[in-house]
Amino acid sequence: MANQDVQIREVDVIRAYNQKFGEFYVSFSERLLQFRHALEAKLEEFQQINQEIKSEREKIDEEIRQAKEKCEESYSHGSYVTHQRPDGSCYSTFVPDYKYINQCREKYDHLSGPVYHHAQDCENHAHNRLVQANQIMNMIEQQTDKISSSYQKYVERGQQFLDKAVQYIDNYKENHPQT
Repeated sequence: MANQDVQIREVDVIRAYNQKFGEFYVSFSERLLQFRHALEAKLEEFQQINQEIKSEREKIDEEIRQAKEKCEESYSHGSYVTHQRPDGSCYSTFVPDYKYINQCREKYDHLSGPVYHHAQDCENHAHNRLVQANQIMNMIEQQTDKISSSYQKYVERGQQFLDKAVQYIDNYKENHPQT
């Protein structure tokens, strides 16, 4: 039987491995936490960008409102032309400044058309990406929680196993002093 017995003189190696096993989990958990913080920072950055895009679109809305007012007021810009009648009397007529009216109309049409639609598309796209990023973040949080829990159980069971192994070896050494 003595030949079949495993000769183990030191269990310090197993104890050290058990400690390293625990340190592995702590390190792994810290890395997961760092990863989640980095993702949260990116999500916050997306939220800020989304807010900036929304703010810019609101500025465009204000420019459109002002251009519309200016366009409506443009019809009152012009000059009065005085005409002489054959009897010597005068009368004045208002001649609108069609060039100015057209400029105002073109600016309003440009802002309320392509610029507005492009800004709205950008805002919608940014919002959709933010929603998608939130969904991905939630999925990653669920997965990291699941992984962390699995690793924690794995490490706890491993440490329990190694603790029992050390205990069995210590008991064996006490009962078999020749090893």
